[in-house]
Amino acid sequence: MLAWINPDELEAIVLTSIDRRDGPYVVERADALSPVGATDAELNHAMAQIAEHNSYARTQYRVIEDQLARRKHRQLLVHPAVVELGEKVQRKTDVAKEERKKKVRAINKAQRLARTHGINVDVNAKNAGRATAAAELVREAYSESTPGAGE
Repeated sequence: MLAWINPDELEAIVLTSIDRRDGPYVVERADALSPVGATDAELNHAMAQIAEHNSYARTQYRVIEDQLARRKHRQLLVHPAVVELGEKVQRKTDVAKEERKKKVRAINKAQRLARTHGINVDVNAKNAGRATAAAELVREAYSESTPGAGE
C-alpha cells in the first residue's frame, strides 16, 4: 500500500496499491473524542466512524472466505539447514533450561537447610553447594550430640 499525504490537508490520507491499480481510498482521520464531556452528536459521529471502519473488514472477509476455503494452500517449504538449526537451538535451550532448574533447586535446598539449622549465610548460585554441605554437617553434628535431634 502507498499512503498519499497532503501536509496542508491532514484530515484524511489517500491509499492506493503499490502498482496503483487499486484505489484511491480516502481514509478520514478519526476525531479525538473527549472522554468526559462528549455530546450525543459527537458520540453518534464517532460510533458511525467505527461502524464504517469495521464494516469494510467484515465485507472483505465475507467476499474472500469462500475463496480461501476452496483454495489449496501451498505447502510450507523449509530448508533442511534451517530445520537442523532449529533443532540445535531447541536442544541447547532445553539443556540451559534444565541447568537453570538445577541451580534454582540447589539454591532453594541450601536456603531451606540453612534456615532450618540456623546458619546465617547469603545463599547464591556460587555457594549453594557449600552452604548445603555446611548445613548437612551442622545437622550431623546436632544429631550425634543430641539423640532424636535432626530427624
